[in-house]
Amino acid sequence: SCNGWFQWVPRTVDLDCDWHEFERNGQMKLAKTSGSKFLYAPNGVGSEWSLGSNDWATCEVNVPTAGVYEIEGDVSAPSGTDDSFFVQIDGAPNDGWTWGTQRSGGFVLDRVNSDNGGADVQVNLAAGAHTIKIYKREDGTMLHSIALINVGAPLGSDIVVDAKGTSGGEQMSLEINGTVVETWTVSTSWTDYQHTHSSTVDIYDIRVSFDSGGNSSRNLRISSVTVDGVQSDTVNNAELFTTGAETANYCTNNEYYSLTDRLACNGWFEWVPRTPSLVCDWHEFILTGDMELGIDGSTKFFEVPSGNNMGGAGNPNSATCVLNIPVSGTYQVNGLLKATSGGNNSFWVTFDGDTSSNDWLWDTAQDPINFINDLAMDRDGSNPESVFLTAGTHTITIWNREDGTKLHSLEMIFVGSGSAVKI
Repeated sequence: SCNGWFQWVPRTVDLDCDWHEFERNGQMKLAKTSGSKFLYAPNGVGSEWSLGSNDWATCEVNVPTAGVYEIEGDVSAPSGTDDSFFVQIDGAPNDGWTWGTQRSGGFVLDRVNSDNGGADVQVNLAAGAHTIKIYKREDGTMLHSIALINVGAPLGSDIVVDAKGTSGGEQMSLEINGTVVETWTVSTSWTDYQHTHSSTVDIYDIRVSFDSGGNSSRNLRISSVTVDGVQSDTVNNAELFTTGAETANYCTNNEYYSLTDRLACNGWFEWVPRTPSLVCDWHEFILTGDMELGIDGSTKFFEVPSGNNMGGAGNPNSATCVLNIPVSGTYQVNGLLKATSGGNNSFWVTFDGDTSSNDWLWDTAQDPINFINDLAMDRDGSNPESVFLTAGTHTITIWNREDGTKLHSLEMIFVGSGSAVKI
């Protein structure tokens, strides 16, 4: 508030994150009370009872030794309506842990627990970089710092299969080195199926097998498998391994398995580690709602088929991909797409889950025959539009606007250092 200057301290990635080391989004703000600085969503911005808020703070930690860790926060929770966050590590679990914090008149150390006051969360982590993400749950809950606490050597491997079925009767089995270790009856909604193995396993030791029970209406969809915090996708263009129990009329070899693609016969999925980059091909997107994969000649794509137009970002039909931005700067988005007419030539586009005010209405170029390259624009902004992104991982989400608009791939194009700097 006067003439002067800032001075700096190098940021060292370690096992803890103080308030100033978090990258914040939305209504997650910094404040100070009684000498303690903290981050929080101020009272009055509203509470969220499920994961998905745009109000979050994220920080990277460095785990020196693989092991079992608990998460300890320095928190202040003044009342029963200001005493919880959602927490994820490396994007898992999908629904987050509901951390019901200890209530107090000041800052106290409290371990992240599950299910709003349940047992302290323990997670197997490999050595290396990991990301802790804190989401708003109840506004007014304050966080000064958070740290990982090593509580023991690795107990084995934590495995999470994100899956859904179409009928609710699908049987999904987790195989490790050829042995079935757990079988689940799969829900018709996306669910995390968790298994803790007694010894450490590699993703390539794992298969997720499926038995339709001879019912051709049953299908299994896999979004990802996470082993000790590392996500992997299904192999693109993997051979379909069948048990011979199904007939060929709805079970063919050489299907493309990827993300939310389905397995429509007895068989199993195999895996490829998920490596974010500046390019997202069709098989690297996580699809929701009516967004589905298709093929036009030899070109794979995703779209919402005819009969479903949506008026804004945040609708149920979306496709999301993780990007790895190597250098902070300004980027444009190039899409390889097909839009055959003015009635099916638009998407909504958002970054990092922000659907509140930063969505682009992308009126795409049209070609009745070919897939063409087109730079994303915003009808209410610029053509082409650009976004400033810091170095690191980000998400881009394509939302259904006009049905029948087909997208094969996206690429982020660096166009300059930009005028904005996140501090």
